[in-house]
Amino acid sequence: MKKDSYIVSVDIGSSGIRGAVFDAEAGIADGSLFKRTNLLLTSRSASDPGDFVESVLEVLDEIAAWSEQQGIYPKAASFSCFWHSLVGIDRSLNTSTPLFDWSETRAAGAAALLGREIDEAAVHNRTGCHFHSSYWPAKLKWIADEFLEEFENSAYWLSFSDLLNLRLTGRIVTSVSMASGTGLFDLRNCEWDPEMVRVAGIRESQLPEICQDSVSFFLRADLRERWPALRDTRFFPAIADGAANNVGSGCTDERSAVIMVGTSAAFRVVYEGNIPNSIPEGLFCYRLDSQRPVLGGALSDGGGLFKWLTEDLGLLVDPRVLKERAENTPGYHGLSMLPLVFGERSTGYHDEAKGSLIGLTRGSDTADIVLASLEGICFRLKEICERTEIGFSLERIVAAGGAIESSPVLAKLIADIIGKEIQLSKMSLASLSGAAIYGLEASGIATPLESVGRSGLRTISPDPDRHREYEKEFSKHRRFYDRMIP
Repeated sequence: MKKDSYIVSVDIGSSGIRGAVFDAEAGIADGSLFKRTNLLLTSRSASDPGDFVESVLEVLDEIAAWSEQQGIYPKAASFSCFWHSLVGIDRSLNTSTPLFDWSETRAAGAAALLGREIDEAAVHNRTGCHFHSSYWPAKLKWIADEFLEEFENSAYWLSFSDLLNLRLTGRIVTSVSMASGTGLFDLRNCEWDPEMVRVAGIRESQLPEICQDSVSFFLRADLRERWPALRDTRFFPAIADGAANNVGSGCTDERSAVIMVGTSAAFRVVYEGNIPNSIPEGLFCYRLDSQRPVLGGALSDGGGLFKWLTEDLGLLVDPRVLKERAENTPGYHGLSMLPLVFGERSTGYHDEAKGSLIGLTRGSDTADIVLASLEGICFRLKEICERTEIGFSLERIVAAGGAIESSPVLAKLIADIIGKEIQLSKMSLASLSGAAIYGLEASGIATPLESVGRSGLRTISPDPDRHREYEKEFSKHRRFYDRMIP
């Protein structure tokens, strides 16, 4: 294979960074995978986001050194990064605020105020985003109220991936994909939304330039000297990790969807075509690029809820016992759980929502509570799935994520509760691979690689009898939700 037929791909998550060199068939070159872990970001932290940038640069140090040793000179570099983060930078291009990620909830009051002042339905149908603390309009209004000096000192407002791109290339730019997750983006015209920019209290000149698809840049001079193997590499602005996950899982048409359960959870469809005339209430709509929308929903509670129950509350359960309980008749435990411990995103977008558990008796035990919590996550994913299917006929659902891989029961629960076959992804690096595939296509190294991520999948089929019973439990779950959530 030609030495310039390779691409660097880096996946930036809130809890870790992974980078590798990929060949033209989207395979990872042996020995080229490098990681940084335990880098959990928190919006309450006083740490400089520059520290996180340095961690990404360290991964690139290792990739560049490996490439030079192998005599490989990657043609392009592509990135995936978490959606919804926000950081201010001053006129000297230094950070002026902490890095606020999607889990920042202190902007809840600002989000509620937006809902009282503006037609949320119209804004949602234009931007694909509800009023919520995870999006930029509420965050910016909250920062202006609580951190006025930092707000006034901020010349630009960026996503973390935009800050990284500034450090790499010297350009203040963003991709269509990253811009679409801000709540300030006009989905159909692929430009900043004038009304929401004004409502957020900033000027469009304070936002990064939105790059057209396939636009790339060279490294800054000092980094070209630091990384000789990447001297002539074209760097693409990052796409969002959720969209990249679909690409890496081979789900990029209107008949296929990805269910991801990691720390949080999501259900997404990526397809080529137009934005729906009316975006279903309770769902988000973003973009992979100017041609491919991303429709679905996200939960703040996923594997993080299981970790909270077992590690923070000490509700430890033997996996074998949990598997045995999950084989009982659905609803045997009499419990119903609203998995909103970390607040609500889809489908109600209630910042102040709280987790709730009903049905406890003296006979309830740890395994029952944990199982009911996992079922609750699946019920919320089913709600998102049903709303998504208003406009699509889904034939294929791929399940991925660390929580699914580590759980003895979660994949089967999803299949039985949603009532559809679930294919278990083997792509544990789906977002990393998805960013690589996107870069291979954008750089012209390879034509669309639609078959990647579709082979060798294990299928889990729903049990018809259990699905019927879970339909009854889902009805109870909906009534519980309606009583508890205003």
